[in-house]
Amino acid sequence: MGKYWREWIQERFGDRPALPRDEAVQAFWSDLSQTKLAEFFELIEDEYHLDVGLLRPDDKLDRLTASIKTKNPLRWFSVEMRIEDAASELNYQIVKRAENAGLADHLPVCTVGQYARVWCGLKP
Repeated sequence: MGKYWREWIQERFGDRPALPRDEAVQAFWSDLSQTKLAEFFELIEDEYHLDVGLLRPDDKLDRLTASIKTKNPLRWFSVEMRIEDAASELNYQIVKRAENAGLADHLPVCTVGQYARVWCGLKP
């Protein structure tokens, strides 16, 4: 991942503290399957290199998928491809999960919480 990637992604969450994963799960995600939730977090960590302790259920997905703003056109081009690739993978995975769980009619989802619920086989 590029030198600035993690910094750009984490900026989208402002000064919000990253909770330890166990604490975040207890506070926000305790009603979801812990095994499936761990898979969801793994996807976010793999695609975005983001500390999942920053995520909250009411976060809009565009915090992850929106273009990264940079004043350097060459840097923008390189990170734009990466952000689009990650967003595409996120979309692909949720569509696949929703179809397997019979929840395709509940797509698209708009928040991280809705995404996590569908990922875990629950209505958003």
